[in-house]
Amino acid sequence: MYIKKLEIVNFGPFKRLSFDFKSQMINIIEGYNASGKTHVLTALHFCFIIIMQFILIKK
Repeated sequence: MYIKKLEIVNFGPFKRLSFDFKSQMINIIEGYNASGKTHVLTALHFCFIIIMQFILIKK
């Protein structure tokens, strides 16, 4: 499984933010201090939690 796109709406400091991940291998998120990099990773983490719960419910 790989991520093609991440869209964040009203989460942390972001009103609306969209990422298109081009590579299926490694993507780098870089930015200045306090620019929201950790919020992006937290949003991805929440997505994975939801996916895992969905998978477990189907079993």
